[in-house]
Amino acid sequence: MKVLAVIPARIGSTRLKRKMLADIHGKPLVWHTWTRAMQAKRVSHVIVATDSLEIRDALLPLGADIVMTPASIKTGSDRVAEAVRRFKRFTPDIVLNVQGDEPLIPPRAIDLAVEALLKDRSATMATVASPITKPKELNDPNVVKVALDRDHNALYFSRSVIPYKREKTSQKIYKHFGIYAFRTGFLKEYVDLPRTPLERTESLEQLRVLEHGFKIKVALGKFDHIEVNTKAELEEVRRILRK
Repeated sequence: MKVLAVIPARIGSTRLKRKMLADIHGKPLVWHTWTRAMQAKRVSHVIVATDSLEIRDALLPLGADIVMTPASIKTGSDRVAEAVRRFKRFTPDIVLNVQGDEPLIPPRAIDLAVEALLKDRSATMATVASPITKPKELNDPNVVKVALDRDHNALYFSRSVIPYKREKTSQKIYKHFGIYAFRTGFLKEYVDLPRTPLERTESLEQLRVLEHGFKIKVALGKFDHIEVNTKAELEEVRRILRK
């Protein structure tokens, strides 16, 4: 099985300007994400898909493989699909969308997304979640939550707390990692699906899959990570990597 990990990295970002190029100890933020993805054992190759010559010029001297994609592309998965179309080294069986703003993403979490597809041949898409252990993450809209069925398929993703604990129970609340594993054929199908109301409401493109009636397999692990959307999160990543 050939597995291609694609890191979509656009220069424009709304919450933290030019965050992909934010300096973390002498290297761009997205370089740290690329390094983590390179450590995943299930991945055959890693590329960065970008619309920016600045990002390309910052990463090429550091050894990253770059695929240029149009600036007009609106979503990360659309950029991933375009990068796969332009990638000529091999034809992947599985394509990973690894969010560029996760410089601390555990390589093992990336492997779990791939393994979910390898174990369940009927699954066309997979992702990863982990139990929330920090109370501050519960009401943070930048921490996406996911509710699961008994077979670990996603029921819903939200920026709000789901499920709401009306009664005290042992039910865990899971946070979603910015990793999507697609069988290549389904990725091509997915990007042609019309955008959906819940996707637009939550600004979560994975909801397009659920709204069109497809399943997303969710692999579980005990991981911690920081998605960089604010200056405070950027400083926290710098502090952690400084150690």
